[in-house]
Amino acid sequence: DVYKRQVMKQAETKWGFAGRPLDYYRSLMVNFGDKAHFMLAELRLDDYQTNIGQLIIDCQSKLSSLETQERDKKTETAIRVANEDIANYQKKLAEIDKLRETGDVIVLAAAIFIEYGGEMVYFLSGSYQQHASFNGQYALQWYAMNYAIDHSIPRYNFYGTDGNHSGQPDQESIYKFKRGFGGQLEEQVGFFTYVANPMIDFIRNLKSTLLRR
Repeated sequence: DVYKRQVMKQAETKWGFAGRPLDYYRSLMVNFGDKAHFMLAELRLDDYQTNIGQLIIDCQSKLSSLETQERDKKTETAIRVANEDIANYQKKLAEIDKLRETGDVIVLAAAIFIEYGGEMVYFLSGSYQQHASFNGQYALQWYAMNYAIDHSIPRYNFYGTDGNHSGQPDQESIYKFKRGFGGQLEEQVGFFTYVANPMIDFIRNLKSTLLRR
């Protein structure tokens, strides 16, 4: 609970909205039970280091093979790419010690998915921007989508955007993130308030106005 709440706070700060208290998230678990999925994307540095080391070995093996071949434009390009890959992976290995300053397991992102009405709903999420290059949010979406498929949930709901599609990156980043998964934008009718008793509603609003003075 603590880790998930900390990640959510990151999103609240980044996007400038008021978040929910911890009790709210606990109430979701109480009310939705096993239909509410609280997920964390983590980077286990021991596994990460092993994987990077293996990628370097694979690239070095490929490079050794290429260097025995007849040199042409295609081979030269492949050799250059292999060397660039090795340099990139070695750079990642060099950064691991700094990553370990906060522990051997790094929390990248968190999200809440809710099964409701034949949908898997992407309800809330947050991530640490300093670890954005590890794409924790994408890992969570991939897992949730496969969960929906495996459990025969017919519809995946990304749960909306702010509707401000101006082309500005800071305004459209959430929309582009969701659109990148191949989703279709659907416009809903919006929100409305039904007033059952206009007189009581008038008195209630008048009372609220007077109390704020």
